[in-house]
Amino acid sequence: MQYDDALRRAIEESEKETFELAALEQRCIAEPQNAVAHFALAEVLALRGRFAEAAKAYHAALTCNPNYIEALVGLGLVELQRGEIVSAVEALSKAAALSPQSAEIHFYLGNALDDAGKNEEAIKAFETALDLKPDYEEVHLALGFLYYRIGNQKGVREQYRVLQALQSPLAEQLARLL
Repeated sequence: MQYDDALRRAIEESEKETFELAALEQRCIAEPQNAVAHFALAEVLALRGRFAEAAKAYHAALTCNPNYIEALVGLGLVELQRGEIVSAVEALSKAAALSPQSAEIHFYLGNALDDAGKNEEAIKAFETALDLKPDYEEVHLALGFLYYRIGNQKGVREQYRVLQALQSPLAEQLARLL
């Protein structure tokens, strides 16, 4: 019985999600200039792992509003998932330029630049994120890993010490690199 109830709930939830997705798609068709509708569709598609379709929906939102920061960030993140690193860097660079006080966007940009092999630019993006939010644990970790990959043990130790001072459980991940 419990299995049947769980299965029934899963099917009902799936049907509900399918209906909601169809409604979003219809709204985008009915309102092609509605950036918010395209963005909402892109977000749902990205959550479902449908990254190519999400990228198209983010592009549609950006066609309506080229400075839509959230759509630029979303596009950058799905492009990273798709392995489209150049496109990811472009979208996140524009988002960072439009929202220079966002530590989160600089963190994402740093990750994209890191994936692109642009080490110095990635370090600068991570440092900008830390200037804006010094206790951003994930940035300290990413920077520590980047320093490790480029052979900067001093940098790894520094990020490890910061994470320890923050009493972050992420420090353990860098401890293995020392």
